[in-house]
Amino acid sequence: TVLNPNNPLPKWALASILIERNKTQEAFTQTQMAFDLNPNDPKAHMTRLIAVRFTLDESLTQLLLQESTAQLPELTEDLQAIMSMNLDEQYFIALDSFY
Repeated sequence: TVLNPNNPLPKWALASILIERNKTQEAFTQTQMAFDLNPNDPKAHMTRLIAVRFTLDESLTQLLLQESTAQLPELTEDLQAIMSMNLDEQYFIALDSFY
């Protein structure tokens, strides 16, 4: 079996595992790599935003939120829902988004 390097699913799965292990920067890197494969994919925007929220880098989070909202305005409501998530209380809900 040959793995498809253009498939974002393994990158999202790895990001989820890395977040669970508190390796948030590495998780964000994986979601950014998945995003770069298809920057028009709504799921890529949402998983990248969730991952960057776990890094606690507020300025980067706001920058990516603005970029995603500008590129895919139809995602505005979903992206705002991600921003209002309490990651401590909704941890598993957030990680389920990666699958």
